[in-house]
Amino acid sequence: MESNTPFQTQIDMPMEDEEMLLSIEEINELSLIATKPTKEKYFATECIQKLRPTSDVSMCRIPNELQATDGVESYYKPKVISIGPYHLKNAKLCSSQKLKLQYLSDLLARSMENNLNRYMDAIKGVYLYEKDKYCDLDTCGVSKHEFMKMLVLDGCFLVELLLKHNEGWLTFPGIDIHELNHDLILIENQIPFSVLKIIYENTELGVQHQRFNFFDLVVRYLHNGMEETGAYKEEQKVDHLLHLLYICRSDRLELIPTLRVGILSYFRFFLLFQKKIHTLALLLYCFFMLFLEKIYENHDPYVKIMIIISMIILLVVWMTIYIWGSYVFVGLVYLVIWIVEHIFKFLKRSTAKDIGMTSPLVHGLAPIPTIREITYAGVQWSDISYSVPYKMTFKSKMMHAGSMEINDNSFSEFENLLLYEQIYFIPRYQGDETEDQLFYISSYIMYMRNMVDTDKDVKLLQKHGILNILSSSIKVDEIRDFFGKKRSWLVLNKSHQKKINSRFKSLQKFVHKGHCKRRTKLIKDYFGSSLVIFTFTGFMIVTLLTFLATLYTVKGFYK
Repeated sequence: MESNTPFQTQIDMPMEDEEMLLSIEEINELSLIATKPTKEKYFATECIQKLRPTSDVSMCRIPNELQATDGVESYYKPKVISIGPYHLKNAKLCSSQKLKLQYLSDLLARSMENNLNRYMDAIKGVYLYEKDKYCDLDTCGVSKHEFMKMLVLDGCFLVELLLKHNEGWLTFPGIDIHELNHDLILIENQIPFSVLKIIYENTELGVQHQRFNFFDLVVRYLHNGMEETGAYKEEQKVDHLLHLLYICRSDRLELIPTLRVGILSYFRFFLLFQKKIHTLALLLYCFFMLFLEKIYENHDPYVKIMIIISMIILLVVWMTIYIWGSYVFVGLVYLVIWIVEHIFKFLKRSTAKDIGMTSPLVHGLAPIPTIREITYAGVQWSDISYSVPYKMTFKSKMMHAGSMEINDNSFSEFENLLLYEQIYFIPRYQGDETEDQLFYISSYIMYMRNMVDTDKDVKLLQKHGILNILSSSIKVDEIRDFFGKKRSWLVLNKSHQKKINSRFKSLQKFVHKGHCKRRTKLIKDYFGSSLVIFTFTGFMIVTLLTFLATLYTVKGFYK
């Protein structure tokens, strides 16, 4: 018997009188696929694993293969400044060297005790440890002296940048601030956070009261100087600025409770019952109007007419805003329309499309409705957080989400945070996260990829406050394509798939419940146009007026 290699596959060719299931070209292609090594079939996953050869590595250069798969190289490449060794010898970024030297001079000028030798001596003690945090550093062609000089110069630049930001003034001659911000959050453009702390601890500021906790300085910069609701507990292990940005964006900072935080939490709890409070206020208002009508019963009839008109207007406004949450109202309207339809439609045959919509033969993650279908079904959006943009989950019959600002750097920030999570954060911390925090950004992109299908979905997210488009140069279709594109390197482990699949099934089940399904049909088929809504509102007003006229006629008859 002829021996075969482990990956060799033999395909029996049919006889001439037999019908060929596959063409010659298809058979050859199948043979090529079968003989490929496993690592070539799953190349993207293999690349991700190579970027974390040891547990100490936390920074890397994104391989060209992954960039080609992703399609947009600018997400990972710096535009104006080089931080770290990977782009140290990039000739296009040499102009930023002048800015670094200017900031180094400003840092040294803060005190006579500050000098370069002090910084170099401090960095020498941790050189080998910090060097091991870079993946494939030897391929950069950077010598030991160049590496240490880079750590000191880039570290001093970033420390002075943080100090200037905290003091309220920043100057970047010849450099666009948005492009600089873009470069500082790239996974290829980082130096260790511990180096920044060493430089800051060895810097004298002249005025002692100006010294702040370094962690607070960085968090304030990443929050863009926004007023904080409280103090944060310092994280013990931070890799670099991108890692701390990931911690901030994914709500992993532990907030120290204060009186102000407690008041805000009670206020948010009060807002949860806003609809019930409005309904109660409406009922009280109606009783008050009836009481006034009783008082003015023997007075000018025009006063009574004004009271009745006010009540009708208020009722119509309230119904317009809240009535779609009423099971009874939606059920009655749907029943009326269903009866009218079936008067003229005696037979409805099932089609292949109808059967396909209810088919349970779905593999992998459970399919979930789009944003438009969720909105039509009446799913409420709750807990919209501006400080936690990459939050998305379905829980307690409500969608809980953050508010993501879309500017010129948003896509780049998102891609670098997602890659950092996939390469370094997940392997290091998996199993230690709570259910709500587990793989935060990976979960977010899974929701968005499945729910954002058309431009209408993006506009609805913008309407709900989930997306806040700040740049006029970014079009709706670009946002749709960004969330919908395939990321071959995105991996979900078994535990993560199980949890997110459970949420997907819960959302699908809720949207396809009887009430939500009827509500969706009414909005899509009957209330999709403003003319229909206007006609329906007029019908409600006429019905109310007819009811009141009948009521007063009967009342006058018995007097």
